[in-house]
Amino acid sequence: MLEKYKKHFKFRKAQLKIKEELDVVNIIRQLRIIQGMMQSYFNPMERLALLYQKQNVLDTDDTEDEEHFKDKELQKKLEKKDQY
Repeated sequence: MLEKYKKHFKFRKAQLKIKEELDVVNIIRQLRIIQGMMQSYFNPMERLALLYQKQNVLDTDDTEDEEHFKDKELQKKLEKKDQY
């Protein structure tokens, strides 16, 4: 009988954990915290560079020419930010 209650308790605990982790409000709150940390720890150029890291790029099967073009594009954006 005690074994039945343990399984039920574990199941309810798992349900609550999943519900909490998938809660939209909780996800938005965590996103705001991360964005606030990014703004306080990184300067604008570093934040821009983070957006273009390889792990954040969706299409990684580009040719060298396209990669070169992207590098030039990033360089132009960084130079614009540098003027401010």
